[in-house]
Amino acid sequence: MKSFFIEHWVFLIATIVSIFSIYYSNYLGRKANFSEYKLNLEKDRYNNFYLPIIKHLYSFDSEHLKFNVTTLGNLTGDLNYLEKHIRSNFEYISPEVALLYTKYQPLAGRLFINNELELVDEVDALFKKIIRQVLIEASELSETLEVPNLAQQLLKNLY
Repeated sequence: MKSFFIEHWVFLIATIVSIFSIYYSNYLGRKANFSEYKLNLEKDRYNNFYLPIIKHLYSFDSEHLKFNVTTLGNLTGDLNYLEKHIRSNFEYISPEVALLYTKYQPLAGRLFINNELELVDEVDALFKKIIRQVLIEASELSETLEVPNLAQQLLKNLY
């Protein structure tokens, strides 16, 4: 009778360990898949949002790197480059950039469309904050992704 009781306990413990192993293995698999998904999302953000802005800024020669919104517009021939890029890649921007953009966009519209020149300094300051925030985030993201930190040199040169 005693051996029967021990056999039942051994069977019960083995069953519990088996079930636990299945659930734990499933948990680890889901965690690995989520980590891979998150890393792929970060790569997409970096390649589709941050890298084009970095490339754009590196296209200026050193004397034009200290830009403002009006010189950037004159140099590129497109006053709305930043706005177009943010709109076309809105799913990749951070909440911080989104907040700055919601402040920048209506003022930039008034400056560039309505020619309200008294807004130049305010629009310029917001534009520089957006660029700085983008470069900070790109720098952090490049470390996470273990890719060359192209934004770091721009941050040093611009700010």
